[in-house]
Amino acid sequence: MPPILDFEASSLNAFWSYPISVGLVLGGRSYYWEIAPKPEWTDWSAASEKIHGLSLSYLQQYGQPADEVCRQVQEVIGNNKIIYSDQPDWER
Repeated sequence: MPPILDFEASSLNAFWSYPISVGLVLGGRSYYWEIAPKPEWTDWSAASEKIHGLSLSYLQQYGQPADEVCRQVQEVIGNNKIIYSDQPDWER
């Protein structure tokens, strides 16, 4: 079965939102990362926070750098060419 990928975002703003967490299922294993916002990522939605349950201050303190999360996700995905998502337009 190919990987299944899911992101949570800072908001549903198509232009300014950014990823705050990513989950991946591959080979029967689950992976999950929380992402610290980069300084230039300023969009935040209190309504979205109520849905995903992650506060901005929590992510700033405990999230991993976005570039490191990207590297780790790519490492886990490996050579898989097909990745499933429930919202591919949002998660590209």
